[in-house]
Amino acid sequence: MPKCPKCEKAIDSLNAVVDERQVYSYTSDGEYNHLDQIEFNVDVYRCPECYETLDIDDADEFLAS
Repeated sequence: MPKCPKCEKAIDSLNAVVDERQVYSYTSDGEYNHLDQIEFNVDVYRCPECYETLDIDDADEFLAS
């Protein structure tokens, strides 16, 4: 099980801070219709124990270590 590099506690997950975008269609009537599509990008990962931001490039690789 990986350890947090900041607090040294064993962790089996990460808190992902995401930028979420919802997708709408815009009609010629001037209306927006929600399409139930959500796109998101992970901004940063944080330790679930100490909540510090971690410098992680690949979350899957980190959690597999």
